[in-house]
Amino acid sequence: MSREVRRVPMDWRHPKRGNGHYIPMFEKDMPHGDWYIMYENVTEGTPLSPVFSSPGELAHWLSENGETVFANHTASYEVWIAIIERGWYMPIGSMQHFRKE
Repeated sequence: MSREVRRVPMDWRHPKRGNGHYIPMFEKDMPHGDWYIMYENVTEGTPLSPVFSSPGELAHWLSENGETVFANHTASYEVWIAIIERGWYMPIGSMQHFRKE
C-alpha cells in the first residue's frame, strides 16, 4: 500500500524529531479516535494531511492541495473519497483516474 486512512483523536499531533521531520509510526502504535487523517505507509507511516472530522473534508483537502496518490499523480475529490471509503490505496494497474502533475 501507499496511502491509508487512519482514525485518530481530534487533537492528534504526529510526533516529530528535533529537526522537524515526522517520526514514522505503525498504526498499531497510535491512539485511535473518530477523526480522519491520510498517511503514507511506504515507511511505517507519516501523515500527508491534517486531521478532519469527515471523509468529505479530508477528500476536499487532499484534492485541493494537490496531494499525490502515487509518485506525481494527483486525484480528484471523487477518487479521494473512493480511496477514503476503502481505507487504503495501492498503486497497481491503470492510473487512468489520476492527473499527472
